[in-house]
Parts: sequence; structure tokens; C-alpha cells
Amino acid sequence: MVEPSARIFSEYKAAVKAKHDHADKYLPQKTNKLRDHFDLRLGWGYDFVKNNDKWVSIHKSGNRWRFYAAHSDQGLMYYVARFLYKDVSIAIGHKVENWKGVDGVLKPEKESEAMDLLEKYQPKLLAYKYNCDKGSPPNNFKWTCNPPYNSFAHFYGEHKPWQNKFNLEQFQKHASTKNTYMNKAANVVWFRELIALNEKLKMNLDLEHWDEKYLSGMKESPLGYIAKYWDKGLTK
Repeated sequence: MVEPSARIFSEYKAAVKAKHDHADKYLPQKTNKLRDHFDLRLGWGYDFVKNNDKWVSIHKSGNRWRFYAAHSDQGLMYYVARFLYKDVSIAIGHKVENWKGVDGVLKPEKESEAMDLLEKYQPKLLAYKYNCDKGSPPNNFKWTCNPPYNSFAHFYGEHKPWQNKFNLEQFQKHASTKNTYMNKAANVVWFRELIALNEKLKMNLDLEHWDEKYLSGMKESPLGYIAKYWDKGLTK
């Protein structure tokens, strides 16, 4: 959750420009212009090695900008939150780290950390996902069963509800949040909300003919999809 700031937005734009200027000046040009070149040490403007620092995730840590989508939105937003705002809480599995800025110093200071802090603030869930209610999530998704990760559903890639077929009659007959495999129950919640909003706000969506009227226009995302490692060329 981010508080709007004209200063941070200006610094964010400057960071993106500086990154591209650095790449144009020091990194080899790629034959495929759709690929970006990205410096794994400097990343978006912070050298973990020089600052004797590291990034930390649920399963890994490192001092290079080599985590998933570091070259894309995830890396940029991490840089903005931790190194521009410098006043941020970061959830890592069961742990919450609280960071604050130090005047005149790029590297923020970890003020405190706490375990399972968010559980007492979480209301009753509308639905479960990844079989968390059954205690049997896939091994690589076990971390999604605790707050804040079980409080929201990430419809990744092409698995977004609005990009797939929908039958209103069948939905009304069989919609249930009991099937918590992957995001199936969350998908039901999404369409329930759409149906309610359509009626409340008089949006006049023709949900009975969703596939015929809307699906073809939503098949492709105007913002693209998941960042992939092969989206860019990397330097050591």
C-alpha cells in the first residue's frame, strides 16, 4: 500500500531514465530491440555488494538483482519502496520487516521485525485457495496459506477470470467456493462480485452472453503478461 508522493514519483522516473541511460552507455546493444539490457549488480540504482546488503525472499536471498522479475515491475517497485520511500514494511513469509530511512544514506535501516504479526488483523476469508483450508497445498505454494498471501488472489498470466469462458446459468447453479484447488474458489468470488456490481451500479453488462460479447476483446492483456527471464539480456 503506497501513499502518493510527487517527490517519489519524480525520483521514480529519474531512476528509470538513469537505468536506461546507463544501459545505453555501458552495456552492449542487443540485436533484438524488444529485449532490454539489465545490469545485475546495479539493477535500478542500488549496489547490494557495495553497501554490504542483500535482498531477502521466502526461499532465497542474494546481492545481485537476480530475483524473479528484478528487471521488471517487481524489481522496480522493490527499489522504489525500500530505497526511495525508505519507510516501508515488507512481508516475507511469516515475517514482517519494518524499514526506515537514514538521512544522507542510500541504505535504509531495519527498524524492527516481527513474526505472524498480520494474523490478528485478518478478517474471515471469503474463500481459500491452493487447498489451504484442507492443509494440503502444493509444496511450492505452502507460503500462500498465511497472511498476507491468503488475503488476496493473484490471477497470473492468462488465468484471469475475465479472459476465460463464463456461463451465467451454469455459474448460478454450480458456483461454489468449496473447490479451493489453485484459484478456483477465488474465481467464483470474482464473478460473484461482478454480478453484484453489475446489478448495483446498473452497468448493463450482458452476463448471459459474456463469451459472445466480451471474451474476444479480453483475450489479450493490453499490459502484457508475467515477466520472463528471457525478456532481457543480462550482464554479470
